[in-house]
Amino acid sequence: MADINKSDLFVRLYLILELSGFLLHLVGFCTPYWRSLHFKYTEDVIQDIDIVIQGFDEGIWRRCVNGICSEINVVGRDWLQVVRVFEIVALGSSLFATFLIVIHLVCQKISHTRRVYFVSIVSCFVTAASILLSSIVYGASVREGITWSYGCVVIGGIFYTASGTLMLFTYFLTRPK
Repeated sequence: MADINKSDLFVRLYLILELSGFLLHLVGFCTPYWRSLHFKYTEDVIQDIDIVIQGFDEGIWRRCVNGICSEINVVGRDWLQVVRVFEIVALGSSLFATFLIVIHLVCQKISHTRRVYFVSIVSCFVTAASILLSSIVYGASVREGITWSYGCVVIGGIFYTASGTLMLFTYFLTRPK
């Protein structure tokens, strides 16, 4: 059996990519800035209206209007439920993938087992696919005002795709002949 520990430099690179992807995904997952719309009113319009809505910021969990935040009402927004499910799956599988790669790096007995490494690869691709699907559904449903939280999630997905691809490449390079 080929020694996968010869590629410790690559394993550290995967870990950096996965941790960066995880942090970006976590920030995007939690923050209410997937979408942001702000309005500008002229002085005469402001005098005619009792309440002026300056704009809103919205994530997949909360919406903030004029700085006051509340949970999003999902009635009639089935697409948002789909985005939430895919994001939760992505978060869980990203935790699992990162945990497995840390185990692979730290524990010598387990690091010789190719199964742990392969399951980490699969978890990376599950994370990337879930992020991709949630990004597509959200982007197709919202279409305007998409901001930085959405971008963090997408970049996190790209990092997981890169990590999984590099891991898969190394897996086939170090397989037994």
